[in-house]
Amino acid sequence: VRLFDSQHAVAIGDATPATPSGTFVTEDAGMSWRAASGHLAAHDLTGDFVDPYTGAVGGALGVLGVVVRRELAPSRTAGGGLAGIHSIRLDSDGAGWAVGDGGRILRTENAGRDWRVPPGDLPDGAARHFDFHAVAINGPNCWVAGAPGSYVFHSADGGQTWRAAATGQPLGIRALWFIDATHGWAVGELGTILSTADGGQTWRVQRAGG
Repeated sequence: VRLFDSQHAVAIGDATPATPSGTFVTEDAGMSWRAASGHLAAHDLTGDFVDPYTGAVGGALGVLGVVVRRELAPSRTAGGGLAGIHSIRLDSDGAGWAVGDGGRILRTENAGRDWRVPPGDLPDGAARHFDFHAVAINGPNCWVAGAPGSYVFHSADGGQTWRAAATGQPLGIRALWFIDATHGWAVGELGTILSTADGGQTWRVQRAGG
């Protein structure tokens, strides 16, 4: 669920025969919800929205879609494949990132209408060894992580170059969040919580589960 103000929100979930878009908008603080029209043919949907009527969604089998004025349509995607999409983040201008299985990383400049593979490769062919479940953005910065959770990858230049930072723990990372360009958190399996105060160059274990 993504809240925009006291009245407007978007909810994203599984597509069903009755609501094949899996995407819903409320304009009355949740008293009623309207499904976006269109069909994505995917489950385990994730997504992010610029406003209640404009956003991007993705899901299993690498499916990606764009929502404009409550209408869902397939995205144009470069570097396609069947790798599932697990997380999408957009900024207020519609630029953003999507990440998924098999080290998949995609970038959009138009709120999900088009997706492309960023030009830079991850260090030492790391993409072959990670399934990404988390992405965070702050200004020009992008951080991605997943399973295993042994590294968080950071780009400060739109994916031209990437740096890897060791976390010191292998448990999968499921979500990332940065409040500015330097301070952020990663959370994951068995209640793991990590924090950084230097833009993701180093990570400290605040809590480890197990």
